Amino acid sequence: MGDLHGTNFWDLHSQGMGALILVGLALFPRFTLLLLVLFDGMHFGILHWLGWLVAPHLLVAIVATDVYWHTNPVLCVFAWCFAFGGTGSEAGAVRRRWRRRRRELVDDG
Repeated sequence: MGDLHGTNFWDLHSQGMGALILVGLALFPRFTLLLLVLFDGMHFGILHWLGWLVAPHLLVAIVATDVYWHTNPVLCVFAWCFAFGGTGSEAGAVRRRWRRRRRELVDDG
């Protein structure tokens, strides 16, 4: 990804496809990143795959900041907002599900 430094996001992607990618990364980061790796030639190392598994919104923000900060800082700020919001909401959903499951196990036992 080092060859992309200083590249504008909108120069690499058309308006429609770029907007679709951004919406996909915000709403479905794991699926969108997987599609980008498979079909768009995006390269992932072992740490990228670990980030994909554990905190995909955070991975998107880190990669966006690394590659596009100098040309698209507004996109990077939005990526970080989604990273904090998305990762926090996923953690909250898991916590609620775990509590509900634990209550069901206690009630059955």
